[in-house]
Amino acid sequence: MSLVAEERIVGVALHREGAVLCLPAPSRHHDLIRVAVRLGWGLVHVQEQGFLTSLGRFVTRRAAESIARAAGQVTGALIGSVLTSEDLW
Repeated sequence: MSLVAEERIVGVALHREGAVLCLPAPSRHHDLIRVAVRLGWGLVHVQEQGFLTSLGRFVTRRAAESIARAAGQVTGALIGSVLTSEDLW
């Protein structure tokens, strides 16, 4: 029996200049972008969007896809070319 929990995707996240802003599932990136704008983050670029894992790590959409597939959170084709919250919840 493993004592280390399997890493899973648990929320949407934005990463900018060392700061991570996140919201738990079932939030969407557009929900988080609204919060970021209210906090003065300004425009949020695609490369800054990703996910938060159960281990508290920010990961890119591409890295999140690998984690989600390994955890059984995604089993089929993605809606688009990269993982979105709609693919997960």
